[in-house]
Amino acid sequence: MKKLVLVTLILLSPLLAKATPYTTSPEFELSFDIPIQFSTSGETKTLDWGCPIDNEQVEGENKKSVVNQLISQCIEQVSRAAKSKPDVIAVLQASVIAPDLAIQEERKGLHRVNGTIFLQTIVSMNRGGK
Repeated sequence: MKKLVLVTLILLSPLLAKATPYTTSPEFELSFDIPIQFSTSGETKTLDWGCPIDNEQVEGENKKSVVNQLISQCIEQVSRAAKSKPDVIAVLQASVIAPDLAIQEERKGLHRVNGTIFLQTIVSMNRGGK
């Protein structure tokens, strides 16, 4: 008998619950107004760049490490340059399109590099950006 009463109460409990509508008082309403200089337009822009390397000496164990070192430096420079452009809020992505480099090993651990590293950045624009 107790089990039957317990099962009946469990099954009917959703019907017995008193639902009250959720309301917010005006004093607790949140404002999500974002100042214009911090809001984005949702617009992105792609900027192409080239990092010329003219007869530069680079230390590295092998050609691959030299290329990786130069690409890292170039991405850092390009990201700074993109951020300094008017109406750019942030650099979303910086990537290498193609490195066009000639690398000669002068002696163990020292390489002479000529060419250009071509990069692309995707940037977020502010509301006033074109």
